[in-house]
Amino acid sequence: MDRVAPRRFSEEQLAKVVTLKGSIACECPNHLAELIINLCAFEQYSRDCENSNPRDAVIHAQLHLATSQARTILEDSLLRLMEIEGIKV
Repeated sequence: MDRVAPRRFSEEQLAKVVTLKGSIACECPNHLAELIINLCAFEQYSRDCENSNPRDAVIHAQLHLATSQARTILEDSLLRLMEIEGIKV
């Protein structure tokens, strides 16, 4: 199985970004942080979901990996946006 990337933001950091106002009239950092929070929740859910048979295990592993990959892409985007906006958490 492919390796799952570690998280780049803690729950506390993401919660802080959700409430920040940027220097531009844009709520993209807030929305990205919310998306990442939701992806983290589903990533853990799919990892911890009970498997009643081997087929369930395969699909949950795939869902966990796909969610991790999506989270990583959005974390990269949030990091870049935070650099541009001068946001530090």
